[in-house]
Amino acid sequence: MAKKPESRSAAEKDMERQIGELREEIVALTKSLDKVGAEKLRNVRHRMKSLLDGARGHGEGTISEAQQKLHDVQEEVSGNIREKPLASVAIAAGIGFILAHMLRR
Repeated sequence: MAKKPESRSAAEKDMERQIGELREEIVALTKSLDKVGAEKLRNVRHRMKSLLDGARGHGEGTISEAQQKLHDVQEEVSGNIREKPLASVAIAAGIGFILAHMLRR
């Protein structure tokens, strides 16, 4: 009977050793996951910055085009008013009359 406690003790020591090894492996895996997570986070940030820069550039281009078109329309309307001042006044009066009639209701 004296051998059973010794063998249990050896088994317990072996189990404690295995548990210690598992803990070390878990710590190593955790560190590896931290590194992988940090790298993925850097990649995502880089991609988001690139997308944002691209969108910003596209938006600025679109705004510039809209401003140019607005300027062109303004020049065209000003030219038409200079060419046909009476027709322009009549159109403006008609629009004013219609708006006043609509807003009264």
